[in-house]
Amino acid sequence: FRNTPQYCTNMTTSSFSEECVAAILDQLDQHLGQSGCIKTAQEVHSIVSAMKESRMMAKKCTFLNILKATKSHSTLSMFMEEGGWSILNMWLVEAKAVTNSALMAEILQVLQKLPVTVSSLKQGNMGKLIKQLTKHESEDVCKP
Repeated sequence: FRNTPQYCTNMTTSSFSEECVAAILDQLDQHLGQSGCIKTAQEVHSIVSAMKESRMMAKKCTFLNILKATKSHSTLSMFMEEGGWSILNMWLVEAKAVTNSALMAEILQVLQKLPVTVSSLKQGNMGKLIKQLTKHESEDVCKP
């Protein structure tokens, strides 16, 4: 994972700066396992804090790939509790506003992995937004 920076699968590598991705991974190295996942639930706070400051596409996609690599249910639950759901909601709203179908598809793939509750879906109107996106013109978005 760390030797070859991975990009959002629907995004072209020309959209990213490999140096930027490498810098992000170096900064987060102590919080990540060998596969690029969040090492433990105790590391989630640091990851969420860094996500809050992410504005660049490369950073967002790097965090999405970290979340995709994370398999631990307790770690993903902690991610939800620490405010990760709200960040992903904000990123999805922003991606929809600028019609970034590739980013929307990547976020939706991550959302499928998360331990979602009814109250989570109501937070930030994520449930309504996801329902709207099921009718999106891009097949990558409506069926991630």
